[in-house]
Amino acid sequence: MLIACFHYTIERAKVNNMLNEIQAFLPDYKVKRVTPEALVQVADAYTTNESFFMLTQGRPATREDIANDLAALPPGFDASQKYYLGVFEEANPDSAVAVLDLLRGFPDESSAWIGLLLVHGGCKRRGIGSALTDAVWRAAKAVGVTSLRLGVVAGNDTALAFWKSRGFNELRRDKAMINGSIDTEVIVMERH
Repeated sequence: MLIACFHYTIERAKVNNMLNEIQAFLPDYKVKRVTPEALVQVADAYTTNESFFMLTQGRPATREDIANDLAALPPGFDASQKYYLGVFEEANPDSAVAVLDLLRGFPDESSAWIGLLLVHGGCKRRGIGSALTDAVWRAAKAVGVTSLRLGVVAGNDTALAFWKSRGFNELRRDKAMINGSIDTEVIVMERH
């Protein structure tokens, strides 16, 4: 039992370290984990991005979509390594200006996967997405992650241009089921 407790303590320290590192590299914002009870704090980031959700799932986002994003994990993935984070400005601590879904150790131990980076529609073109991406990259490197990966739905030219501007390159193209219903082409991108 002592070994299990020690392992839990190390894993917990990894989780806190990654969150602390992201916060350290994003000093103008408050970054915090989003809990099921606090989904309302990120709801506006979803509802103000209707065109993204129309492209990726054929309909506007719902509260159920937010809850599904919070809970979604690849098969066999350790939930303690998932970071579903809200990014908040001091002036408005109850409504996220951005949402980040990050899996540390996926698809392998030296990588992390950005499942979602969503900037509130009313906060775009202010550098929030760039600052958050750069903070995640610096934090990942600080904790030993050497590669960030993500998927961009083919046809989302704005997102593709954004990720290229942040140093990501196309790795391959795959077919993916989005929310279990839309089979679509996804451009897998990576930054080393």
